[in-house]
Amino acid sequence: MTIAKLPHETAVPAKPRSLSRLGARYKEIALMSPRLKHPKAYFNWLRANWELLLGTSDVKARPLKITFDPTNVCQLRCPLCPTGLEVQDREQGHARLPMFEKLLGELGDHLFFVDFFNWGEPLLNTHIEDFVRLAASRKIITRISTSLSLPLTDERIERIVASGLNEIVVSLDGASNATYGLYRRRGNFDLVFGNLRRLIEAKRRLGLKRPLVTWQLLVFGFNEHEIPRAEAMAVDIGVEKLIFLPAFLDEGRYPMPESDKSLVATWKPKNPLYQIENASGNDATPRSRCGWHYMSAAVNWDGTVASCCTTFSKQDDFGTIGPSGESCGPAERACQPGVRKVPNASHHGLSQVSESPSDSLHHGQPVGMDPAAV
Repeated sequence: MTIAKLPHETAVPAKPRSLSRLGARYKEIALMSPRLKHPKAYFNWLRANWELLLGTSDVKARPLKITFDPTNVCQLRCPLCPTGLEVQDREQGHARLPMFEKLLGELGDHLFFVDFFNWGEPLLNTHIEDFVRLAASRKIITRISTSLSLPLTDERIERIVASGLNEIVVSLDGASNATYGLYRRRGNFDLVFGNLRRLIEAKRRLGLKRPLVTWQLLVFGFNEHEIPRAEAMAVDIGVEKLIFLPAFLDEGRYPMPESDKSLVATWKPKNPLYQIENASGNDATPRSRCGWHYMSAAVNWDGTVASCCTTFSKQDDFGTIGPSGESCGPAERACQPGVRKVPNASHHGLSQVSESPSDSLHHGQPVGMDPAAV
């Protein structure tokens, strides 16, 4: 079992940060058993890195990675998440398969990674396995990050495991009922741990090497004493990778009740390895140019394209992907062939617009939140 007790950025302090991150990323990818793609994908990779090096504003490379949100619905109420706090201004719903098929038709030959998660619980979209299977058919490395805190049938678990998924990350922030529910509100520790065990058993039963099963534990002051217990539990059930990460304890990032702000202020771990200072980014430390727009794109469940995987508000959307894979803006009701403009002008895949897409341009399926067995 692989155990990572530090965030990737600081895992090897003796090396330059860029080399440390590159080495950690290489090891991470190797664990997911990637497959070789067409040479044009690697040419596009070189092009994206060259444009990043130049700092050009006219980005012609296609994305190397997509963060595709299958749903923004979640059954939990985590107090440091805009979905859990119910402060999102976007209609709730699940993404539909045709939209993703069209997106892959345009970008699939160039994509190396697709993360099927962002603002909701991806397993609430009952077609998530179909999304993964489509991406896997294009030799794309796929990941799901899930709370696993929902009832799952044996059949559903086998479908997930057999979908071609490269990694499933299970967010289990504690090693007991006493600690887990303090942050993962409405979650059920026994249910999550039981589902985690069943995933591993299904993978063995089917004779599969993948998905890589990862237990991710956010370290707070109230659960850091359980790190040795989590390690022992992970070994006992056969978890392949266990990650301990610091939580962004930024009680000012999203609107939250004063009682929660006071509570979050007490959650800082004693171990400095799991402390993140200046979480709001208000310090004066010089920062390098963000490489997100040169390498990646974020697509919401409704087909809108976000400026970053950390933005959730509709006012930050660049544009929207039409039902046939075109890009539409609110000022242009007729869809045009997809173009990707990042940050001000360019080509391929996604379009930038000056205002938020119209509510009439939703191409997913609005739903109510029902965490029944799926």
